[in-house]
Amino acid sequence: MKQRHADTPLRLHVLTTRQIGMIMSAAALVMMFWFCASTLPLSFNGERPNDFPNYYVAGLRLFEERPIYEPLEAEVFHRLGFAHYPTNIADTPATVVLLAPLSRLTYRAAFFTLYFFSLLSVPLLTYYAGRYLGMTFWEAVCAVSLLTFSNHYRFLLLCNHMESILLLCLTFGWIYLKKDWDRTGGFFWGLAAALKLIPGLLLFLLMLSRWKRAALTGIIAAAVLLALAGVTIGRADSFAYIIQVIPQSQQWYGHDGNFSLMSIGYRLGGLTVGWTLTIAAVIVITVLAFKNRDNKDCIFAVGTAGMLIISPLSWLGYGILLIPVLLLLFTKLDRKTSRLNVWIFITALVLTQYWPFQSKPMISSMIEFLLFTIPPVCGYTLVIFLACRLLDVEPTRVVTEISPERTAA
Repeated sequence: MKQRHADTPLRLHVLTTRQIGMIMSAAALVMMFWFCASTLPLSFNGERPNDFPNYYVAGLRLFEERPIYEPLEAEVFHRLGFAHYPTNIADTPATVVLLAPLSRLTYRAAFFTLYFFSLLSVPLLTYYAGRYLGMTFWEAVCAVSLLTFSNHYRFLLLCNHMESILLLCLTFGWIYLKKDWDRTGGFFWGLAAALKLIPGLLLFLLMLSRWKRAALTGIIAAAVLLALAGVTIGRADSFAYIIQVIPQSQQWYGHDGNFSLMSIGYRLGGLTVGWTLTIAAVIVITVLAFKNRDNKDCIFAVGTAGMLIISPLSWLGYGILLIPVLLLLFTKLDRKTSRLNVWIFITALVLTQYWPFQSKPMISSMIEFLLFTIPPVCGYTLVIFLACRLLDVEPTRVVTEISPERTAA
């Protein structure tokens, strides 16, 4: 019987994988059709308003030269008819400027532009990343199918958030770094930092490595983009974001949909406990990344999972940023991998992508809050742990030497 090499990646027989992929693809298509058909009407009749009005109204205010970070409720009701709109604009100036062109469209056209961009781009990026990492066609199809069942992906669509753009920036930055295009990779991570701030952790970890040129490029790119965005929205709104919006984010620290150490610490013992846990996590993440500072994959994996843990606001939906990391870890599971690593990966996958979430925020008991919030944070921690176990050595390029005898021949 033909035996497989010990380093062969852990995968099913190709025929079995194809059959499973076809079944999962059919189930995923039915699932997504049902999900979109059942949730999209609620986004327009006000029964379940999403967060897209934040982007749309911010763009209107920018073009009309009105204060951007003023309360939203009255204007959303006047323009869209959504009563009791619960949130205000809290996006960075760079995000406001990037998405402002959508406000030149009608609300429905703008909504569906971002919605279908996320609906299509995240699965396509999942497939591309899987194939880039060496997965077979049907393995990548299975990964895309699993994505459609992810709570984070469905929540992204439900609220029509912009994290799909962030996912593109982080993934392309990582791929370009692996290709040794340091400045391009650093620029993409700098763009991500300008859009959401917390990806700046990746740039910080890069500064600890030998790829300081990529880190400096990212830092400069983030600073320039934020400065240009600040000039575009104006001095008053820039100061309003720093002085008002960032401090006001504290009201969401104990939210049931906020899967971070700050959220857990805030509900358990207040702001001091939250910051203590967060600072301790930053120290641990920095130490682990420094120990693996010569491995781009490890920096990417530890930094991505780490920023979800230490970000004061780590909403349900941010978990899609782990997709390329989970694919990377899967491809590192081979025949020599212990069963412990396999079970750690499965546990991390379930906790970070499929753990149920609380649909009635801020009214649950402490036990309910901990039940819904702690497991995803533990999943992020397991991703960091597994990354340090599987990605501890940077793969070396194989150089084939041609002997003088063969050259002469």
